[in-house]
Amino acid sequence: MQLLEKIWEGTSNAVNGVLEKIWEGTSNAVNGVLGGLDRGLTVFFGSANSRQIKRFSELARQVGELEPKMAALSDEELREQTVRFRKRLADGETLEDLLVEAFATCREAGRRFLK
Repeated sequence: MQLLEKIWEGTSNAVNGVLEKIWEGTSNAVNGVLGGLDRGLTVFFGSANSRQIKRFSELARQVGELEPKMAALSDEELREQTVRFRKRLADGETLEDLLVEAFATCREAGRRFLK
């Protein structure tokens, strides 16, 4: 009986070792395929960071285009922009609609404050 138990234990350990190696190989293969798919999607669509940078770059360009207009405003006219923004919001415009102009106004106000 002990001999059968030892044979069973040895066979069981060998089978477990083989199954572990098969599982490990399968896991590595699946992880490799999924990693390649992830890299492919990132190359095709771009990473989240690159999409965000692209969006912000466009906003920065639009703000930059407003720089001469904002620089030409007097200090009083620059202060009145807040009232205009609040009125436009009350009239139904969204914050997204005001984003570029509001940021350009803040940028100019900050520039004047630091001078």
